[in-house]
Amino acid sequence: QLYAQHDVQWIEAGHPEEGALIVFNNGNGRYPAFSSVDIVRPPVNNWTYSTQANGTYGPNAPLWSWSNNQTMYSG
Repeated sequence: QLYAQHDVQWIEAGHPEEGALIVFNNGNGRYPAFSSVDIVRPPVNNWTYSTQANGTYGPNAPLWSWSNNQTMYSG
């Protein structure tokens, strides 16, 4: 889940996760409060981001995430 995210960037060709998105996730509203850097690969169908059965965009979890727990929080 994203919490006041920003600075989303495509991961460049040549990187193992090329084509995925990397994002700074502030953590504003997350409990306990902490910020993270996340890599996500949203599902795409016919050049369009697909929604899940409940109407939200996926994925449900990042491919990769880094945080320093509650010692890094910028929300």
